[in-house]
Amino acid sequence: MSTKQMYLEKLKATCENELKIDPNEKPTFKTKLSEKELEQKKSTYSDFLSLEKQFMKNVIWDIGSIPVLIVVSDNEGSIIEMYGDEAIQDQVHSLGITPRVQFCVECAGINSISMALDLGEAVQVFGKEHYHSCLYNTACISVPFHFTDSITGTVSIMTTMEHVKSSHLQALFSAVNVAKSFSKSEELYRLYYQEIYYYIFRMAKNEELAKDLCQETFVKVLNSIQSVEKGKSIRAWIYRIAHNTFVTWYRKDKRIDLIDFDTQKFEFTQSSYQQPEYYIEETERTEEIASYLSTLKEEYRTVLILREYEELSYQEIADVMNWKLSKVKTSIHRARLQLREHIVRL
Repeated sequence: MSTKQMYLEKLKATCENELKIDPNEKPTFKTKLSEKELEQKKSTYSDFLSLEKQFMKNVIWDIGSIPVLIVVSDNEGSIIEMYGDEAIQDQVHSLGITPRVQFCVECAGINSISMALDLGEAVQVFGKEHYHSCLYNTACISVPFHFTDSITGTVSIMTTMEHVKSSHLQALFSAVNVAKSFSKSEELYRLYYQEIYYYIFRMAKNEELAKDLCQETFVKVLNSIQSVEKGKSIRAWIYRIAHNTFVTWYRKDKRIDLIDFDTQKFEFTQSSYQQPEYYIEETERTEEIASYLSTLKEEYRTVLILREYEELSYQEIADVMNWKLSKVKTSIHRARLQLREHIVRL
C-alpha cells in the first residue's frame, strides 16, 4: 500500500469512526468567513491573486477544452476566489462549496485542499477517493503556495472524472508541475518587483503601463523559471524579460513620449546632513541630469539606466541586452561622454 493510500485509509477511518460523517450526505461547512472578512482577505491577497489569475489563464489554455474550476484558498482552507467553468461551478455551489466556506476534514471529509495544507505538497484526489459520494465524479488537484510569510494557501483545479482520461491526465500533472515553481517565482517577485517596476517606469513614464508590463514580466518569469541556465544571473535574466516586454509593447503600440521623463522619480537623497541650499541645488542638478538623459538615443539611455540607476554589472547588462561585453562597455562610455557634454554646461 502506498503512502498516499495509507493516508487516505487513515482519513476515511477518522471520518467513519471518530467524526461519524455520513458519506451519502452533502458536506456540511460550518465555518465561513463573513463578507467583510472575505473582502479583507481579497485585499491582503490582491497581489498574489492578480499574478495567479494571469498564470492560470495559461494553464487553462494548455489544458484545452477540459472544463475546469479554479479555487484559491487561504492557509486555513477558506475559499477566497473561485472561477472557471460555469457548469462545474453550479454543481459545487449546489453542494454548498462557495467562496467564504472553510475546507477541513471535519466538514468536507477527504479533500485535496486540506491534504495539501497538511502535507505541504501537491495532492490529487480523484473520484471515489473522496469520502462523500456526491464528489465521486469529481477530480481535484491542489497545490500549496507560499507567497509571503502572511500570504499562504492553496490553488486547486477541479474537473469531472469523465475528463480525466489518459490523453488529459498529463496536462493536469503538467499544470501542477508548473505551479510547483510558484515558491521560486514568488521569491523572485518579492525580491525584484520594486526595482523592475521602477526600471520599466523610467522607460515608459506611465505608472499604470509600468504596473501592467511589470505584471506581464513576472507571468513570463513564472512560465519560464524552469528554463533558467545554471550559473546565469537570475537578476539579469529577469531584467532581460522586462526589457523585451517593454520593447515588444513599444514597437506594437507606441502611445507615450519616451523623451519626456518624469524627473520626480529621479530624486536626490541626502546621505549625510548638508545645508538646505546644498540639498536644493543638488536636487535641481539631479532633475536636470535626468532631463538630459532623456535626450540620449534609446540604447544609450537604456544602458545608463541599467548601470547607474539599477546598478547592474557590465556582464548583467550584456545578458539583458544580448550584447557582447565589449559593446556594453563602449556604449556606456559613449553615453557617459554625451551626457557629460551636457552636464559641464550646467
